[in-house]
Amino acid sequence: MASPAHRYVRPSDFIVAPRIIGLHPSTCRDLIKFIRAIQQRVILEGEATTLDFSGTQKIYGPGALLLYAELDRAIALSGHHKPITIKAPQLSTPRQVMKQLEFPALCGDTLDVVPDRDDVVYWRCTRGADQSGEVPGTLISRVADRANEFAASSLRAEDVWRGVSEAIINTTEHAYSEETDRFSPHPSNRWWLLTNVKDGSFTAAVCDTGIGYKRTTLRTIPAEFRALARLIFKGENADTSAIRLAMEYGKSRTGLDERGKGSRDALSVLKRHGSGELAMISNKGQVYYKLEPGQEEPVVTTTNLPIDIRATLVWWHLPLSEGSQ
Repeated sequence: MASPAHRYVRPSDFIVAPRIIGLHPSTCRDLIKFIRAIQQRVILEGEATTLDFSGTQKIYGPGALLLYAELDRAIALSGHHKPITIKAPQLSTPRQVMKQLEFPALCGDTLDVVPDRDDVVYWRCTRGADQSGEVPGTLISRVADRANEFAASSLRAEDVWRGVSEAIINTTEHAYSEETDRFSPHPSNRWWLLTNVKDGSFTAAVCDTGIGYKRTTLRTIPAEFRALARLIFKGENADTSAIRLAMEYGKSRTGLDERGKGSRDALSVLKRHGSGELAMISNKGQVYYKLEPGQEEPVVTTTNLPIDIRATLVWWHLPLSEGSQ
């Protein structure tokens, strides 16, 4: 049987990008098959390729971050001097997004466009390989300063940075502690960070291509707690229940020790801000939290993704007008 990558598009001189680049359950399958086609061509076959984004119409933050991470990994693991060339989108907005997030620069290309749209120019993407927080911390502070120009009350950069820094610490401590998939991780065990200001809201997302929550919880959470969680979260897939398990364990350990703390702090970003959304995606699982102004606890929704993204992504979306504190 043909591999998933070959069923999507046969890796060759050109690999055609999806019309929509996103991690929503309705769009993630096309994105992941596109990424696997790139991995097949560049990493496994050791050949160069051109990525054709000419038909791409929409680029959403989580999907853009995962794609950026996987391109960075493929380039690092390739034996070619320039393994990937980009053919940019024809439409103005996705073309500007790719330039703003420096996709062409990542691949050693240039793109003759100057981003000028308000919903594009405040996107930022960075990467790192440690938990010092100096580079991403500075980035969030800079974006938060700009975000506060749009809001009646201030976005507290330190509150956002606490959750993001904990996600990065989890990456450096756990994500690359074992073998991942059939591809090696990035040589520097890298994490990637995206921030954005758009339509009166602030977004931050952290991504890694490590082992995911399901395998991490086997080493970091006691067996008796895992057994209890299986009963509570019955009906969810293993990845989704592992995310819920990490969140509940973090809540139960509050004030006792530091284990499980990182996942809890991801949710504390919403509570400190007063409202917002949090999505935690790992392999085939997704847990989504939404906190409305005045609520003490968020509404929780779980989703079993139709395809394994082979990565973990934590995403925050915070309003900058109503609900800000």
